[in-house]
Formats: sequence, C-alpha cells, structure tokens
Amino acid sequence: MKPQSGIELLARKKRGEHALSAAVDARPVVRVALLSTFNVSSLAPFIAERLDAAGLRATVYVAPFGQIQQEALDPASSLHTFLPDAVVLIPAEEDHLQVLRDPARRFSQDEADTLAESRGREIGSVLQAMHRSLPAAALLVVPVPARRPANPHLLPASSMGRGDAPTAVWRSALASAVHGTPGAAVVDYDSAEAAHGRETCRTLSFWYTARMRLAMPGLALMASLICRHILAPRTPPRKVLVLDCDNTLWGGVVGEDGLEGLQLGNEGTGLAFQDLQREALRLHGIGVLLAICSKNNQIDAWDVFDRHPGMILRREHVGAARINWLDKADNLRSLAEELGLGLDSFVFLDDNPVERARVAQSLPMVLVPALPADPAERPLYLQDGGWFDRTVLTEEDRARNQTYQKRRERESLSASAQSPGDFLASLEQRTRIATVSDTTLARAEQMCQKTNQFNLTTRRHTAADLRRMLNDPAWEVVTAQVKDRFEDAGIVGLAAWRVEDGRAEIDTFLLSCRVLGRGIEDALLRLVLTRARDREAKTVTGIFLPTAKNTQVANFYPKHGFKPAGDGVLQLDLVANPPAPAPTLGEWSSF
Repeated sequence: MKPQSGIELLARKKRGEHALSAAVDARPVVRVALLSTFNVSSLAPFIAERLDAAGLRATVYVAPFGQIQQEALDPASSLHTFLPDAVVLIPAEEDHLQVLRDPARRFSQDEADTLAESRGREIGSVLQAMHRSLPAAALLVVPVPARRPANPHLLPASSMGRGDAPTAVWRSALASAVHGTPGAAVVDYDSAEAAHGRETCRTLSFWYTARMRLAMPGLALMASLICRHILAPRTPPRKVLVLDCDNTLWGGVVGEDGLEGLQLGNEGTGLAFQDLQREALRLHGIGVLLAICSKNNQIDAWDVFDRHPGMILRREHVGAARINWLDKADNLRSLAEELGLGLDSFVFLDDNPVERARVAQSLPMVLVPALPADPAERPLYLQDGGWFDRTVLTEEDRARNQTYQKRRERESLSASAQSPGDFLASLEQRTRIATVSDTTLARAEQMCQKTNQFNLTTRRHTAADLRRMLNDPAWEVVTAQVKDRFEDAGIVGLAAWRVEDGRAEIDTFLLSCRVLGRGIEDALLRLVLTRARDREAKTVTGIFLPTAKNTQVANFYPKHGFKPAGDGVLQLDLVANPPAPAPTLGEWSSF
C-alpha cells in the first residue's frame, strides 16, 4: 500500500465520519467492535470509510481503552449488548508488557519469558470466552509492536537485558492463542507498518495528551488491513489472473526485440519483471488460475516461456491462453467460456492504458487495475491489491490448477464418448456425502462465499453461521466430495436444511460448476429428501432466489417434483413422492 498524503488521509477520515453519521439505508450493516490497550477512537472513521467504499454500512463500537478483559468477559458489557459481527483486539506490546519496561524491576530471562507468555495466553482466554459468548463474530487480533526495545542502550540484539526475547515469546503466544480459537485471525500490522515507516505511523504528542499511539497514517493503514480481513469472507475473491505479455510479463516487444533484447533477468528492470512473475506464481500456488491474453504471434510468445532463462512462469503454469491479434475483450469472453467461470472472477493486468480502457468499457465486470507505469512498482501493487484475498487456504485451492488440467482431459474423453451414459460410466465416478466437520468447515464456508452459478439461494454463510447450524439438532449440513479415474476433485457440493414439526426446509443447496451434469446434484438432493423423510418430515420446502448468475438452476426443484408456492418457494409432498434410493451418508457411492 503506497503511503498517502496528509490531504488524502484527511479526506478519508472525513468520508468515514460522514459514513458513521449517515442515515440508515438499505446497505448491509457490519458491526465492528474495537478493544485496545490504548486510545483508538480515531480508528473508527477510517474503518467506516473502507467499508463504505465496499458498499457496506459500518457501525463501530470503541470500548474504553485498557478494558479488553472487562469488556470481553462480562456478558452484560456494552460489547455484548452491541452484538458485533467482528471484534478487533489491539494489544500494544508496550502496554501489555509494560512491567518488563519498568527500570526499577529486575527480571531474569526465564521470568521475563514466562510473563510474556502468560500475557499472550491471557489474550487466548479472552478469545475463547468471546468465541463462546459471540459465536457469530469474527475475532481479529492486531498486535502493535513497540517502537523501541525495552532497553535500547544495550546495543547487541542478543543481549538478555535488551528486551527482544520476551517480545518474540509474546508474539508467539498470541499466534498460538489465535490458532487455537475458531474464527480468529492475526492481522499483520507489524510488517505493514515497518514497510511504511514506524515513525510515520506513530505519534508522541498525542500519546502524552490523549493516550493515542498511532498517527493518522498508522490509523489509516491499520483500518485498511482490518477491513481486508472483514471483507474477505463477504466478498468472493477473484479466481483468474489474466496477464498481457509484452511490457507486462517482460520488458520489450518480443516480435521486434527478440529473446536476447527483452528486459528479463536478475538485475535492473529485468528483475522487476521477474518479481511480478514471482507474485503471479505465488497466486498460482494458492489456487488462482493464470491465463494469458496478449496481442502477439503465438510462436514468439511461447518461445519466451519455453526458452528465455529469465522466465519464472512456464507454459505449464498457464491454465488457458489467447495469443492472437483479436480484440482483447472478445478473447477474455472466450477464456471465460473455456474455463467455465464468470468474467467477474477475472483480474486483467496490461501495461497498455488503451487496452485497459477498451476492456473496462466492454466488460465492466472484469477488474482492470491501473497497472503502474514503472515496472518497479508492479510486484507490490499486485501484492497489495487484495483482489485474491481469502481467509483460509484449502486443499481444493492448492489443487485447483491441476483440477482444471484434469477437467480438460475429461472434456476430451467426453468428446470421444458415444453417449452421455458411456462417458459417465467411463469416469468411474464415486461420491462421498458427509456431515461438515472441523476439518471441512473452512471449505464449506468457502463454497458458500464463492459459488454462484449452481446455487439456489446464494446465501453467504460464514464459518460461524455453519457452526451454529451444526450445533442445532434441527439442522443438518453436509458436503459432497467427488473423485473419478482422473482425480479426487475434493469437496464440490454443499446442502444445509432443517427439520421441525414434520416440515423440512432446504436453506442452501449448491454445487461447483466444474462437476455439473454428472448426476451429483441429483444424488445430493435425494440424500436430503431421504434424511428429511427419516426424521418424519412430511413436506420439504425448497427456495430459489434468482440472481444474475444462477438462472440455470431456476428449474432444478420443479424438475424433481417440487410445486411452486409463490415468491420463490417450492414444496414437495414426501408422502406422495417418496425419494428414490440415495447415497449413504459418509460412504463412497457410485450412481
């Protein structure tokens, strides 16, 4: 994130103050509570401004500073009355380990480390208590590092009395506390502040007059980081990074400069182009699909991938490509069709502002960032964009690029099959439907947030929502995992329903688009109906909430015998229409 000027920061703060005082409107509300060891009242407008820019209305509760435990542990506190969607704990190292900085006190190294670990565990107790009392709230911990070691006059960092060792113990204890609490995360303010400059982000005058540790740049930076965490589960991340070639992946025009004339290597500007490729490869490693859309001769462009010693990306990293002289907007449409993904999952990087303007005008759903003109600024620009942010990294994410390769192999097999039945039989497909567990909860949340096309209601349930359902005996929440002779596709489907007083209602029913048309959706529905009947339900209600993307499932329930009951509600009489045989919960089944 590039530092902003004082004028820009003041403008952000004023926009945030206006957003906090604006009249109630129809936008979704996000309730954020701030608990800190120092005064963070000025953080609220910066959080409101970031959320307002994302189309959300923020309500922020700022607890009295220094009252973290009191607010968190008292069920009658203002924090609990506020019912937050997100609780942000901001412990400053200088406050939390204040006793270690008292020159009149003397601690051995073991004593100092024990105290630091104890203070970190205290935050763990707070997190566990809030997880129990506020199970739907996201819990964020933002450790604020000290400006200086406890004793800066001891110059060697290895010196026992310098104070660095307890700091490391404290941070490790905080990380362990967060790791052990469902729905909790650490916000890495330390690294971001170090990159911006601690002195720029801190204030001394306001510390002595108002107990504020952060200056306006620090407040703005912290708010941006906090909001990235808040927004990540509410905003499905983009899935595809589409890259231009000439002057984007490398410097120069390969058709004119040749391999030897390109800027791409371990020094100078060539290193900047390499670093951009490294960032793209990191995204590839967390499941982002990489695609190429470039005006080049194919032979020339692929020659760079295959033969240039400075290339970090290779041909095998590219999931799909359009390298030709056609209009780039048309090529992006073609890429989306090949990948089976919506254009709103695309991010398009191109150095040419004319090409960017053309794509942005023709395809407003594609994100087209204003790539900096200076190649040296681009790697961090891609890092800081936040377009591919996610709260968890699942095995399905890691395997996504391989999955798309296997998908192309299946499509080739399908094209050669004599009939759809022959094709499905040749896949040797098996499905396992299982109740959501601690190990599959993250993937279940991810599917609720990301699945758009085969999603009957598009309800964006969080992990906390799903956990609350699982703890309610009226509810069942299951996932569907699929494997065939090509691959184990992982968890690709989810259904959530409740049964009460002889009636069942399907709250969520979704399936990944990459396995559509293979009978999985039908088998999953049969299981839902069978489970509902086994729990003495006489009727099942299905809901279809139409969106711009899920029109293909408008007829799903009617196709299975559900009758319209008005306003997107459909009903099935289980007595008159008993379900066909269904897969067995928890076992692999062929059908």
